[in-house]
Amino acid sequence: MFRSRNQFPFTGIFSLLFFCGESSFGTVNGQKGEQAKIIYDGRCRFCIDSVEKLLRMDRRGYLEKIDYNELNDPRQLHPDLTKEVCQSQLHLIESDGSLYGGFFVFRRLSLKIPRLYVFAPIF
Repeated sequence: MFRSRNQFPFTGIFSLLFFCGESSFGTVNGQKGEQAKIIYDGRCRFCIDSVEKLLRMDRRGYLEKIDYNELNDPRQLHPDLTKEVCQSQLHLIESDGSLYGGFFVFRRLSLKIPRLYVFAPIF
């Protein structure tokens, strides 16, 4: 028997992305008040767009964006960061001090931001 699309409103990957993170489970990955810093190049249009998209998906306030160009010395955030290193890729510093760069930023965020959970098995 054929069923109309209206009988299954939650099908499809986009619906899954839309409804993930809308529940009220209350914490980010079980950690109340946990927050991470995402370091990006504020002069790079691709970087700005990527961070803005991530922030829109982050409904629980897990991410704090930081433009490394506004810092005198990125080492104040993490000892391994320099302006040259920051210029090469996005970086994520978690609340425990762990540093991730490039692809590993998105891999880590797929485990932390509910709207990205669907991508966790891919990474």
